[in-house]
Amino acid sequence: MNRLRPDDQLAIVTYDDQIATSVPSTAARDQQRFLDAIRALVPGNMTDLHGGMVRGYEEVLAHFDEKKLNVIVLLSDGLANRGVTVPAEIARRAADCRGHGVRISTMGMGVEYDEDLLNGIAQSAGGNYYYVGEAES
Repeated sequence: MNRLRPDDQLAIVTYDDQIATSVPSTAARDQQRFLDAIRALVPGNMTDLHGGMVRGYEEVLAHFDEKKLNVIVLLSDGLANRGVTVPAEIARRAADCRGHGVRISTMGMGVEYDEDLLNGIAQSAGGNYYYVGEAES
């Protein structure tokens, strides 16, 4: 959060078997609002990764600025088991996002995650892929 400027736009979207916008796209100046939403995150039983990615894309589009970096950071175990689950379809949608000026970086969490899917999304969307071993990180 310390690297964001007050006028940067940020949204927090959660996804398991339901997609929810915890904080809609807004200026990052109210950091506590975002930190509270992050601290409230809990793992669910399912992963509608595609649905979460699409909702994140919609949030970016709400304040799209071609002069700025428009990025989705997708944090997941990458085990897409709800909604669209076919890796090629998810990667195709990620490439569409890139075609509209929105990049997607992914962060794989935990021990058992789908590295190929998350890396494929990042590559298709012109983003970066990272691994996070523990939630505290």
